[in-house]
Amino acid sequence: MLSATRTTGGICGATITKWQYEILSSNAESRKIYSLRSEGDGPKLIPLVATIHTDDGLIMSSEQCGNQFDWRLLVNGTTGKIHEKIRENL
Repeated sequence: MLSATRTTGGICGATITKWQYEILSSNAESRKIYSLRSEGDGPKLIPLVATIHTDDGLIMSSEQCGNQFDWRLLVNGTTGKIHEKIRENL
């Protein structure tokens, strides 16, 4: 597992305090990456907000094209709290 400590902001502006990742598999068309990161105060990424505001049973996938990210969430439960927190950060 690779790790890094960054003091720069994440995509949404929160300070990244710890970041670990591992490439699980890779080919010419895709990569599967395990990632664990901690953020300080500030707006949060959608996957982090979803993780904080759901119980067990969250599955996520993401795709990046240029500077645009597309997140897909499969949530066991309601998403009202997730939407509320995301709107607070807009």
